[in-house]
Amino acid sequence: MFKHMSYPHSRKSLSASSEDGSQKNGTRGNGTLSSDTCSSRSSSALSSAGGEAQTGVIKVHCNILRPDVDYKTLFVSNYTSTKDVVQMLLRKCKMRNRDPNLYYLMMEISMNCQSGQPLLTVLELDDDAQPLDLQTCQPSGYRIKFTLMCREGGLLKVHDTCLNPSSKYKSLLIAQHTLAEEVVQLLLNCHDSMESSDNFALFEVCHMPHYYEHKLHPHDMPLLLERDQWPHATSCTFHLRPIVPSVTEGHRPPFVSQQSAPEERMQAPELPLKDTRLSESQKESYLRDRPPSFFYGENPFSAYQNYVYI
Repeated sequence: MFKHMSYPHSRKSLSASSEDGSQKNGTRGNGTLSSDTCSSRSSSALSSAGGEAQTGVIKVHCNILRPDVDYKTLFVSNYTSTKDVVQMLLRKCKMRNRDPNLYYLMMEISMNCQSGQPLLTVLELDDDAQPLDLQTCQPSGYRIKFTLMCREGGLLKVHDTCLNPSSKYKSLLIAQHTLAEEVVQLLLNCHDSMESSDNFALFEVCHMPHYYEHKLHPHDMPLLLERDQWPHATSCTFHLRPIVPSVTEGHRPPFVSQQSAPEERMQAPELPLKDTRLSESQKESYLRDRPPSFFYGENPFSAYQNYVYI
């Protein structure tokens, strides 16, 4: 579910960090919480009603999105995943054109050891982890902090003239594992378009050494494709184009004549084939009853008039 890193910190560094956070929020504090305070907060933050989904409040530090915002308070349930939390933060900060795959949550768990030296444990949460469950399952005496972090990504240049004629291209900062269909949705968000991403597709257009066009599969990763398969960074480009429905071979529509309507044309009924072969006795009687003209024509001696007899 998560990656685990733990290391002890000195009391001086922990108190210094807490003082910086309190000054940024405009409040003052000692930077430490008692066990009674933590237990009361965890019990009051979670509420359940008769077996339904449990809901509660988490606080996520997201100054990586906006320096003037220290944290955001989110009302979530125990089914809310880390990926859902990232998308909620992007919507709250009005950054729908940002790639959600670039961000992840880091959970810090701090406690005071018996020796007096604080111990800090850092957990990198997966996309399917539930932050509310992780927050409420911690025993009293532990301090929980969620922080939004950013992964390493790259710039992707996509020509999007089909969405706006005045726009030549967009440069998107995306993660390496971002899919082509997600890039299409980001471009639609940049133009505030309400169209479905299923109506568009990414095309790879290469100009050298030979010109060709290739339609990307929705699950292709454009950034990895550009890094691993392009001979040069300027030899190929990505283009956003609408999907035009076409009739594929082998599935042609039935031919309809323009002279008559389909309901006016009637198909002849299929009749069973009759066996017209004659037996040997029938053949003999048939040939015996035929006149000579049937075999030799009207003049039986006309065929011999062209011969010269010696």
